[in-house]
Amino acid sequence: MSPTTTDPIRGRFIHEIGEFAASLGLSRSAGQLYTLLYMSPAPLCLDEMTQAAEMSKATASINIRELERWGAVRHAWVRGDRKDYYEANRDVAQIAMARLRDGLGRRLGAMDGVLADAERRVEDMSENPGHREFYRERLKEIRKYRNSLGRILANMDKIYAVAKRFL
Repeated sequence: MSPTTTDPIRGRFIHEIGEFAASLGLSRSAGQLYTLLYMSPAPLCLDEMTQAAEMSKATASINIRELERWGAVRHAWVRGDRKDYYEANRDVAQIAMARLRDGLGRRLGAMDGVLADAERRVEDMSENPGHREFYRERLKEIRKYRNSLGRILANMDKIYAVAKRFL
């Protein structure tokens, strides 16, 4: 079966996974393209993907690059063709962990700056020492949670290795 031949099972699945991706705050188009490649028996080129997923070439190209960045898809060589072909990384758990690691790392980095700024401001407070002590305690709690998440992030590979045994 050609990858662009209408297949109601695959079409419905591609649509639903796109919706699922969107509900998680990810790109609907990226979810659709990943699912299309995952459900394809052979690598696909961008033209085939745009036709099967019914999206523009620009949208497909942007989202394929994002999927490559996540490690969800990779280039595939097709003998006798100079087009870029892609195939899905079928280790969905690995992709999810990489995405989680990337997102958590960025958010913790941003949190570090926010906490440092808040801690400086609290120390500079001259009025109402009771407020300053209250804020110190709350920021200390937040710092503790942030550090716990940092340890989880640092051990993400070990966590994944354990979790993978159950998948």
